[in-house]
Amino acid sequence: MRSILQRKEDGNCFLCMILYGDYNRKQTTEHHIVYGRGKRNLSEKYGLKVYLCENHHQYGKEAVHNNKEMALLLKETAQIIFMKKYGKKLWMQVFEKNYIRPETEQWIQEKEKRKETEPGFQRIEGIQGMDW
Repeated sequence: MRSILQRKEDGNCFLCMILYGDYNRKQTTEHHIVYGRGKRNLSEKYGLKVYLCENHHQYGKEAVHNNKEMALLLKETAQIIFMKKYGKKLWMQVFEKNYIRPETEQWIQEKEKRKETEPGFQRIEGIQGMDW
C-alpha cells in the first residue's frame, strides 16, 4: 500500500521536510515506521512508511535506526495519522502499543477543544459531489 503519511517517493525526505522545511530533492529510501515481530508487514499493509534521506534513515546522528527520539517522532506521527483514518481501537488491536507522548496527547485535546468552540466554516462530509 502507498504511504498514508507522504504522497509518493519524489526525492523528498520526510524528516528533512517536517524538521527543517527542506524540500530539496535527495536520494531517499523507503522506511517502514513500525517494525519488528511482524510489524513491518503491518506497516506495509496500512501505509505506515515514509521516504528518508541517508542521514535520516541509517547513517546520520538523526537517523531513525540510530536515534530513538527520531524513531519515536515517526511512530507518534504515524499513530496520529492512522487513528484519524482508522481509529484508536484498531491501532491498539494491530500495533498493541501507544507511541503518543503525554504532551502531544494534551496538545491534540486542546486543539480539538478549540476546534469545537472556534467560529468559522466546518468541513461538511458525506454530501455527494461536495468535497470541501
